[in-house]
Amino acid sequence: MVRTAAIRALKNLGSVEDLPLLAGYVFTAASAEEREALKQTVTALANRVPEIEKRAGFLLQALSNPQFQTGMSAVSRDPAFEILAGIGGKKALAFIFDKTKSRDPLVRSAAVRSLAKWVDFRAAPELLAVCKASATGEHQRLTFESYVNLTIAAPLSPQKKLRMFKDVMTAARDVEQEKFVLSNLGYVKLYETLDFLEPYLGNAELQAAAADAAAYVILPQTGENDGLYGTRTAQKLKKAIGLTGDEYLKEQCVQYLKTMPLKEPPAFVALFNGRDLNSWKGLMSDPPTRARLDAKALAKLQRKADKKMRRHWKVKKGVLCFDGKGHSLCTKKDYKDFEMSVEWKIGKHGDSGIYLRGSPQVQIWDIAQWPEGSGGLYNNKKHTGKPLFVADNPIGQWNHFRILMKGRRVTVYLNDILVVDDVVMENYWERDKTIYPAGQIELQAHNSRLNFRNIYIRPLSTGPGSKTKNKN
Repeated sequence: MVRTAAIRALKNLGSVEDLPLLAGYVFTAASAEEREALKQTVTALANRVPEIEKRAGFLLQALSNPQFQTGMSAVSRDPAFEILAGIGGKKALAFIFDKTKSRDPLVRSAAVRSLAKWVDFRAAPELLAVCKASATGEHQRLTFESYVNLTIAAPLSPQKKLRMFKDVMTAARDVEQEKFVLSNLGYVKLYETLDFLEPYLGNAELQAAAADAAAYVILPQTGENDGLYGTRTAQKLKKAIGLTGDEYLKEQCVQYLKTMPLKEPPAFVALFNGRDLNSWKGLMSDPPTRARLDAKALAKLQRKADKKMRRHWKVKKGVLCFDGKGHSLCTKKDYKDFEMSVEWKIGKHGDSGIYLRGSPQVQIWDIAQWPEGSGGLYNNKKHTGKPLFVADNPIGQWNHFRILMKGRRVTVYLNDILVVDDVVMENYWERDKTIYPAGQIELQAHNSRLNFRNIYIRPLSTGPGSKTKNKN
């Protein structure tokens, strides 16, 4: 009892330096109560290590130590596997995934249970692989349900989540598992989700679950103005009303239909057509300076900026290329609230960004020099500027931004991972003012070679169909 109490106390009083010693105790714990205390304490201390890839090293080293491997039983091994699940990281995941293929059924089962409890959303591919390969019904059920739950909670774009749900649907082995997937698709508020649900509305066994999911996709969330709309969507909602068995949900749908706009939502349009720079102009000056100039002066300076821009920005094989000299590239049009999709690629020591409404910036840079990663609102001072995750692909590979700007607030997904979550973007040029209500989008030049492609944008309305919160 005294030893167990001391272990529990270390959860708050201990430090990461205690981890190697505690790792040994994990394998020699005298009781179930002590093992549980060790799991909680070791997991808590390990998660204090700033770099996720360094958190599990002490335990992985202990697990490979012949001293502990000799005579290791399920009683001592299983807690260690569960601790890895609570820590995460690539090396820990690779270790557990390898153990799911062990010839020892006890080791294999312990690894599957650990994987099913994994805290890091990056375990999704391994979960799905085990789910599809499992000959054991219990292992398939555990990994199937874990994959679905992980998908719901993961900080990923709705587009990525829809792809994940489509993938796991192919692993479903009975109607109940298919219903489980369909019921959770209601969290993915995309028009594309409705398209995926459409065939299931004609399946007698699954149509009620599909109808409920379609209704939740379309309806605005409580207190939000994010309902889907348009004539085609209204038709799908009417179909869902006729198939759902949930009377309360049916009434919500009926009421929403009364106010749903029938105009179809705006589609994405190309900012870059892959052939020329007709939609772009050179950077002439910053917004305050431009605001002080008359039309004649603006036109003169813009002609000079355009001439210089065309020396350094070129289109090569459908890619927008910058040679590392000159100034930023700007859209000819101004934009208010919008959703933008853009792919970008930089070289070693690369540095760039996306200016929104003429203000810096959604950051792009080489994580070898700036380990915090790309996607953050670098010039914020009062509000969060750093990205939530490092989601960059290796230098020389393409990356993808999905940027949503609504009012003063910005959300950014980098390679489908949420890195900025509805954060106020500050006015870099005039700190005492809020961000401009409209302005040009700029691809920042910063003395390094850059590549951009597949640049699309669509306006976001202030009524139903909005995709971000308006908290101005």
